[in-house]
Amino acid sequence: MAHSDTSRVHSRVIALAYEGFASFEFAVVLELFGRSRPEFPQWYDFEVCALDPPPVRGTAGFLIDGRHDISMLDDADTIIIPGWCDGEVLPSDELIERLRAAYDRGARLLSICTGALVLAATGLLDGRRAPTHRIHLDQMAQR
Repeated sequence: MAHSDTSRVHSRVIALAYEGFASFEFAVVLELFGRSRPEFPQWYDFEVCALDPPPVRGTAGFLIDGRHDISMLDDADTIIIPGWCDGEVLPSDELIERLRAAYDRGARLLSICTGALVLAATGLLDGRRAPTHRIHLDQMAQR
């Protein structure tokens, strides 16, 4: 049986926000990780990382004042990509490099819907199956 270390510091979860972020997917992440969960004493430490200068605007007009920049990814235990702004837009080289480095040091990378396009651009999905929105299947395969 695996031993659970209850003295471990909370796991740090970082969600990416960018101009045109997918509001529904982002809201799901906020609801799950961004709320206090007193019933779970070892809940996650949650922060938002803004890839663009704040405030960033979501698809439904939400404004996020992401006070943390991309350097937050360097210490994350879990990085969440809640959708991607446009299937034609490639993530920046800096984002790709930081996601690869996070993966190499053992961080979990999680995407929702079109966020898989970002993970595909890193090369980390090469030879693997991953879901995304059906209208982006060709872009996913190319990446």
